[in-house]
Amino acid sequence: MKPTLSIAFDDRRFFRAAASKAQRTGRTLSQQICHWARIGRRAELDGFYDEERVQGALSAKVDTAVLLPVEGAVWEERFIELMSRPGPGEIEFFRELREQLRSKGTGNPEGTSG
Repeated sequence: MKPTLSIAFDDRRFFRAAASKAQRTGRTLSQQICHWARIGRRAELDGFYDEERVQGALSAKVDTAVLLPVEGAVWEERFIELMSRPGPGEIEFFRELREQLRSKGTGNPEGTSG
């Protein structure tokens, strides 16, 4: 029996895509995820993917135009994910703004009561 490893990975879109691809290719979900992991490992080893370039582009230190296609796809996915949720500075800024507006009696900036 093969040894198993359990990991926490909470990405429903990824699992739906993997399940769909697994069904089309006749693999199990586990086999599909392992297949994708091997492809990613090979791409990184062969120089088709550099995490440092992706991180550099996410922090605006590397121009996205120099990213290889797979790096650009990873950058885009992460960029969209990062932009879809507020950062700590934004949360604090809007908390303070709400407090200021309430203290001036101008109401709630979201347009709701409370």
